[in-house]
Amino acid sequence: MANTNIRDLRVFEFNRALSYVSEILEIKRKDVKLRKEKNELSDERNQWYHELNLNYLSYTRDEISDIGAFQKSIKERIAEIDKEREDLKEYEKELKKLVEKVVEFVMCGGTLDLTKEEIQESFVEEYIYILTEIKLQDDDLTNVLISDLFEHKSDLILVLYDVYGREQKELISAIEDEDALDGSFEGYFL
Repeated sequence: MANTNIRDLRVFEFNRALSYVSEILEIKRKDVKLRKEKNELSDERNQWYHELNLNYLSYTRDEISDIGAFQKSIKERIAEIDKEREDLKEYEKELKKLVEKVVEFVMCGGTLDLTKEEIQESFVEEYIYILTEIKLQDDDLTNVLISDLFEHKSDLILVLYDVYGREQKELISAIEDEDALDGSFEGYFL
């Protein structure tokens, strides 16, 4: 009976960590959007700069002033994006440390061996993140193994297939062939 309670606690804590992983994934997606916005703004600012340099004489003083103000506002937004990305990265780093500690606790007794019934479809991406990005403190930093986390890796494959169908064929193949995933989370989902 005591072992069941300890295992239940480990599964409960692991499931709690999945919500932290969800936050990490939101941060990653927001960072991708911010990076894209920054690149677009930088391109636009450069285009205005080149346009102004090529056709300087065709603009009035007021138009030049307006273009300068517009370029300044773009530069300020880029600075805001950089600050926001920096803050997000810091928060992501802290969350990742927290998830690593929880996963280490959960795995300290060996394997977790989630059964098919315990695998939650709504956390498929979070499972893959843990398998690809979370490192355990052993002799060296090692990835969490599929065989340590799931009772049968086929259960994870079936859930992945149910959620994504053939869309994640490369990931499903990687899980079939290996006990550890070589790819990064971004390579599969972002």
